[in-house]
Formats: sequence, C-alpha cells, structure tokens
Amino acid sequence: MKYWLTMVAVCLVCAGTAVAQEADAGEKEPAGGPAFGVKGWVGWGLPSYENLPEGAQSETATSWAVGAFFTWSTKGVISLGIQPELMYVSESGQNTFTALLSGQPIMSETKINSLRLPVLFKLQFLDPLIVQPSIYVGPAFSYIMSATNTINGTEYDLDESSFQVGFAAGIDVTVLSFLVVDLRYNTKFSSVEAVVQGIEGHGDVPVNLTMSSFKVGLGLRF
Repeated sequence: MKYWLTMVAVCLVCAGTAVAQEADAGEKEPAGGPAFGVKGWVGWGLPSYENLPEGAQSETATSWAVGAFFTWSTKGVISLGIQPELMYVSESGQNTFTALLSGQPIMSETKINSLRLPVLFKLQFLDPLIVQPSIYVGPAFSYIMSATNTINGTEYDLDESSFQVGFAAGIDVTVLSFLVVDLRYNTKFSSVEAVVQGIEGHGDVPVNLTMSSFKVGLGLRF
C-alpha cells in the first residue's frame, strides 16, 4: 500500500508540474471538463479461501459488471481527473477438495453479487478527442446484495458483511472522445465468512473468502 501511495504522489506532482509548464508556454491545451458514460466488464474472479480442508485447490471463475460513470478532468497534454462510478458486480470463485470417507471430489462455488462505488483518481495523457491513455487508482465501496456457496449442487447462504471496502487500479484508453477500453484489477480488504455444514468426513467447514477480480471493459463516453 505504501508503494501505491508513493507512486500516486509522484505521478500527481509530475502531472501538476507539466500542466503548469504547458499553461506558461501559452500552447493550446486539450479540452478537459465533465463527461459521463456507461461501461461493461467481463473477466475472472480470483478467490482466496481460508480454513478449507487440506489439499483444497482454488480456481478462477467468471466475473462481470455493468455500470455508469462520471468523470471530470483538468486541461492539458498531461491532466488530472476524478471518476466516480456506480456498477452492479457479479464475482465467483471455485475450489475442489476430497471427501475423507468416500475419496470423492467435492466441488464448491462461491458467488457474490454487489453494488460497487469506486472513486478513481486518474493521471491522463494526450487529447481525448484523438487518443487519451490514463492510469488510475482509488478506493471501491461495495454493498453485498447476495452471497452463496454451492457444494455439489446444494446452495448455502453466506453470513456476509453488508459493506466492504476495497481497492481498484488499472489503465484505460479513450479513443475519439467516446470509446473507452478499460483494464482493471479489484481487491477487497475484508472477507466473507460462513460455516458450510455437513461435509462428508469434515463436519462443519468454515469458509473465509476474499474475492479479487481482473476485468476487461468497454464503454461509451458522452
């Protein structure tokens, strides 16, 4: 976390210096200001399970999201921006372990649906009217709407925390001022907890899951 904060601070200082230099030179600056848009993402859930039986193996599973965003940025070849978003997110992860008595594999899938509000701070380059790559980082606040764990076809509701705080980082590219391509990593600072009951040979199995994800997105900016 200290590394990220240091990098963001350095980027902001460099960006502010560059913008000031452009203004002093009297050159025409690429337009800034407000914009809004919509995005959709698809990708992979990256689950991290704790307290599962020995030998359990975690696997990636599907992750997707849809939402809208508002962005505001300064002017300049190098500019600063802030971008809050509101999105509906579905993330899932899988793991397998072996029943102690029968030796049969047990398949488990955890699915979490939530409303998420990232607040992203952006460092932007060049002109959005042509092409504007940017890097961003910021907190992400989630309200969990539902969380389930399915084991061999039997679904259990997880005793989840309603609110979670996480972290988002990534890059995006705006082309011709309206098309946005987005590459994002998201993680959370707290876990979803549950006790899955009656697993053969294991008894009650506690499940502690921290869900991260990696997504590719496509959006329209207006």
